[in-house]
Amino acid sequence: MGTRGYYPDQGAREIDEEVLRMQTELFGDVARGKPLTGREDITHVLAQGHPAFGGQLLRKAYQLMRTAIGEDYTLFVSVAGPITASDYSRVWFNPFMEKGYISAFSASDAISYHDIHDPVEGKRRIHEVDINADDVKLRDAQIIRITNIGFPEEILFNTDRFVSWVLQQPEFQKRMTTTEFRNTLGTYVLALEREKEVSPGLLSTAFQYDVPGFCASPADGSVFLNLMKLKMMQDRLGEGLDRKVETEIDLEKDVYEFCAYHLWCQHHEGNNKIGYFVFGGGAVKNYLLQPEPALEQILFVPTDKYNIGVQFTTAPVTDGSLSSCFPSEAISWGKLSKEAMTVSVPVDYTMVMSTLAYAILRERCLYEDALNSNYNGDREKLFSAVPQAKGFLREPRRLYTKREQAMEFLDEQLRKNIVKIRGSLDFSG
Repeated sequence: MGTRGYYPDQGAREIDEEVLRMQTELFGDVARGKPLTGREDITHVLAQGHPAFGGQLLRKAYQLMRTAIGEDYTLFVSVAGPITASDYSRVWFNPFMEKGYISAFSASDAISYHDIHDPVEGKRRIHEVDINADDVKLRDAQIIRITNIGFPEEILFNTDRFVSWVLQQPEFQKRMTTTEFRNTLGTYVLALEREKEVSPGLLSTAFQYDVPGFCASPADGSVFLNLMKLKMMQDRLGEGLDRKVETEIDLEKDVYEFCAYHLWCQHHEGNNKIGYFVFGGGAVKNYLLQPEPALEQILFVPTDKYNIGVQFTTAPVTDGSLSSCFPSEAISWGKLSKEAMTVSVPVDYTMVMSTLAYAILRERCLYEDALNSNYNGDREKLFSAVPQAKGFLREPRRLYTKREQAMEFLDEQLRKNIVKIRGSLDFSG
């Protein structure tokens, strides 16, 4: 046995007061686990059953998500991967929009495209498949595989026909932001879902709760590929269509709209603070983080920044990509406040989010029950006794209905800084 720290000739060693002060400053809570009995609520398991290592990061993510919701932050979300094809959108993403926990999001064009399969088919035709399946055999069987789910290739052609028809409708024949595009698409998807008696998907839920859905790379997906087909038939081949297709994506206004929501929410929504949740990485994450530097460094509009940042990613931080960088790195870019509370969990979000979402929604149910049984529906009395209940029982922000108001608010701030903006237009070498 070693004798490290044992001084027989000196007795107990006194520790310098400055060292004690530093230890107090640097230590967090005691890393202590609590035995599980099987009778705990999931919230207790998350809070007390993850004392160290990766589990501790998961616990912190849960705590920060709970803080952001309970303290009534306005929350922006980016989500990568086929969350609609996998149906995780119905599991927790849609419920979070309904409860007001997601006020705006950025996602790929493919997420919109895969969301349309179920209503087009009138039922769910996406099945589990072996992740190690023979892809040559799958190809011969005309099965499209996404990791460990798959569907008949004909679904793509059926969806293409619906999308091509929708894009020729009058509402699309103008210059639009990606939020306008998705909101309009959501109206048609909702109508088809109701006709086919299919439960609401991501697009229709976002439409019903006025949640703006941004698309960082609108050309990277099959919805846009169908628009390309229509425009090239019309503009290059001179083929007549039922209606002249004049759809255009207004990228400049798209970014401006996202900036406007960020500024608006810091003055008019909830506790006037904003936070973000990142599920995966990619361009959608970058888009989620662009409004702060765009406002301060490009438009010269003073603004606060994200105060809470939670991300789930499997990308290694050493690869230098935005997908992998910790939220704290974004502080150096002016995307988060210096005091921001952040955590990055190195995990596939599909492995943990259903559990975390359940814990959040379970707590909301408890506040709903208490409101009805203990407070006779008196919300203010409940909120006075349990302050975090207000954030959990919030109403959806419905930011899409405020888009013009938010952009006009940003217009006003720009006019105050027009001299600085003009000063950035000239380059003298």
